[in-house]
Amino acid sequence: MFETLRSDASMRRLIILFIALSLGLTWACVPKLPLPPLLEPTPPPEVETIDYYEVYLEAESLFAEQFFEEALERYNFYFANHPEGACADRVLSRIGEIHTYFGEEASAREAFTLLLEKYPHSDLVPATMIAILETYDREESYEDVVRYSFEIPDEQLTPELRQRKESLLGDAYLATGSPVDAFYFYSLVYDQSPEPAKPSHLQKLKDVLPYLNIMNTTYLLDRLKDEALRGYLLYHLGLLTLEIGRTDDALAAFSELVSRHAAHEQAGQAKALIREIISESISSPHTIGCLLPLSGPYKVYGNKALQGIELALNEYHRAHPKKPVNLIVKDTASEHFQAVKAVKALDDANVSAIVGPIVASEPAAMEAQSRGIPIVIFTQKENVAQIGEFVFRNFMTPRMQAKALATYAVREMKLKRFVILHPDENYGDTYMNLFWDEVVALGGDIVGVETYDPMATDFATPVKKLVGLYYTVPEALKVVFNFEPQTNEETDPRISTAMDMFAYMPIEIRQIEDVYFWGHPLEMGPLSKGDQRGRKRDDDMAPIVDFGALFIPDAAKKAGLIIPQLAYYDIENVVLLGTNLWHSQQLINMSREYIQDAVLTDGFFADSNKSNVKTFSKNFKATFDQQPGFIEAVAYDTAKILLQTLLNQRIRFRSHLKDELLSLVEFPGVTGATSFDYKGDAIKAPYILGVKGRSFEELRAP
Repeated sequence: MFETLRSDASMRRLIILFIALSLGLTWACVPKLPLPPLLEPTPPPEVETIDYYEVYLEAESLFAEQFFEEALERYNFYFANHPEGACADRVLSRIGEIHTYFGEEASAREAFTLLLEKYPHSDLVPATMIAILETYDREESYEDVVRYSFEIPDEQLTPELRQRKESLLGDAYLATGSPVDAFYFYSLVYDQSPEPAKPSHLQKLKDVLPYLNIMNTTYLLDRLKDEALRGYLLYHLGLLTLEIGRTDDALAAFSELVSRHAAHEQAGQAKALIREIISESISSPHTIGCLLPLSGPYKVYGNKALQGIELALNEYHRAHPKKPVNLIVKDTASEHFQAVKAVKALDDANVSAIVGPIVASEPAAMEAQSRGIPIVIFTQKENVAQIGEFVFRNFMTPRMQAKALATYAVREMKLKRFVILHPDENYGDTYMNLFWDEVVALGGDIVGVETYDPMATDFATPVKKLVGLYYTVPEALKVVFNFEPQTNEETDPRISTAMDMFAYMPIEIRQIEDVYFWGHPLEMGPLSKGDQRGRKRDDDMAPIVDFGALFIPDAAKKAGLIIPQLAYYDIENVVLLGTNLWHSQQLINMSREYIQDAVLTDGFFADSNKSNVKTFSKNFKATFDQQPGFIEAVAYDTAKILLQTLLNQRIRFRSHLKDELLSLVEFPGVTGATSFDYKGDAIKAPYILGVKGRSFEELRAP
């Protein structure tokens, strides 16, 4: 068996050998190909190791040598590749600084903001917040400076950084018109600065002072304790109050500076101003100046006003013999230059106040305002009292008349519908607009308005338009009025009126007496005769009278021509309304019964039932042998107001007198109860008069 196994094994070896030999012969017959070279293994890539701290040092070296563009490139490389590096926050800070150097504030702010976001715990955060604040400051984005400052907590800032923040806030507040806040923050910097640095910060505080008003300065004085700063504020307050005539307040401020801060650098100047103020206090006894046209074309009005003033002064001296008041009268000759020169002379005489003028009121008022002298002028000009706080006006104005007339007609007479017929000129336009406004404000209606040529004598067309009768009148039916306007050959000295006193006078009535109207009797037109009244026209049309009152703002002469024509066109049972120009006997003479029950206004009524008016008229008649008019009355009232005010013992300066006039409440004058508003304009109401028979009667006294 063993032999058999050995035989089988030998056989298998033979077979294997045979197969191997066969394969060898087969491969030997195949063409041989060259074998590829053996590849050597590729070595692994070398890893470049960058020392970013070396990059940072390189950038710092370039920055120190002011190669800013190259430094910026290295800093950007560092941050882009190594944002987690130990120097990344400083790198961003440097990037912001370089952009700042190039004036690229937005890019700088972007870098600084990124630093705050990524590295909130960096020791660079406080300085970076101030750096952002500075970028807004350099861009003059002062609102952003103030806004961003609230995001910077003071507790994180060093004293130096806090001072920088407060200084930037001071600049921002000053630039945005908040001088109080600017002064406050500058004062914080000043308080915290070392002595060598204080002068520069003090100068910034001084630069703010011109922007502080009285209220600002007083506010700061209540909150600041530093003696040097309080001294500057007190001196500034004294100058401000002295400038507007509040002499007592100025004295108080200067005195506190001298007494409490005697070593202050401005204490000497304060002492000098105290002496000057005391030396310029108004004289005792008081002196009143008077500016009136006592020569020239308007002397008649100046003399009338002087009579009223003299009567008031005589009554005062009889009542107060131990408290005399002097009167200095200067002639303005109705000339602007002369009026200004007279104000200067009265200032040299140390007058307490000035009455007048009537003419050239504006230049006189401007000069008095510049010198701090209270002046009460007589003029109708609008806005003249707004020249300044020392300028007052006591006179009747168109607005007063329109308001009083409309109020009486609507509330007392219960009228609701009105029409207006007025001359096509400044006077008529002014009263039309004022009256219209007042009627509407009271709940009434203006249902018709017509104008006419100021020089016309036939008013048929506008009258017919008001009542729906407008058509061509045959020549045979036209009424011709014999009206001859006054010429320039008039020799009476009263024929001219100053335009600045009577800004609203109609063209036809430049010649007036008693301020508003006077004239010679005029031949009456045919409609004023009894046999013409109510005659029939050649038409069957009836007028449409859908209104209760007709307002005609014109002179007595012109109204005397218009009113009879109303009757001609059957316009009846209508209340006629007019201004103070109607207060003339000539109107009644011309219109007779057509004018009955008409209502008008005036600033004074000598026949009033008021006891003070009766006394005034009686005394004036006894003294000057004539009846007083409005000019005499308003000048009398004005003088009495000043004389009564000067009785106050505390009046030592003109500013005191000015303040007392502003505080006046309903002085009981003969021209009505008088007060002054905050602008210095008189608050008063005119008389309401009516026509009864051949005279005027008082319907309502002011």
